[in-house]
Amino acid sequence: MPAARFNDELRRGLPLQHRLYRYAHVKMTQARQTAACIASHRFEQRLACWLLLIGDRAKTQELLLTQEHLAAVLSVRRVSVTLACGALRSAGLISYSRGKITILDRQRLESASCSCYRPIELA
Repeated sequence: MPAARFNDELRRGLPLQHRLYRYAHVKMTQARQTAACIASHRFEQRLACWLLLIGDRAKTQELLLTQEHLAAVLSVRRVSVTLACGALRSAGLISYSRGKITILDRQRLESASCSCYRPIELA
C-alpha cells in the first residue's frame, strides 16, 4: 500500500489508529522487558524463557534451531548456549541434537525460566 494512502486511512480510521498504537505499545513493552531481563537474569533462565516463547509461537515442542543460531539471536557466545543447553539437558528439561531442540518437560522448564516468561497478550 502506498504511504499516502496508508496515511489517509490512518487519519480516517480510529480502529486502525487504536490497533497501531496498541501494537507500538506492546512492542515497546517487550523491548523494555527484554532489556530488564538481560540485566537481571542468568542466561540459563533467559534461554529457558526464550525456548518456551518460541515453542508457544511455533505451537510445537520441537524447535529447529542450532546452538550457533541461538547464540546469534540472543547475542551471546556459542559456548554460553552450549553450557546452558547442557545444564537444561542434564536436568531432563530438553533434549537436543544438531539443529533440533525438544522441550521434554514443559512445566519444569517454566520453573527453570525467569519470571519474564509470561508473554504479553494483545487485547
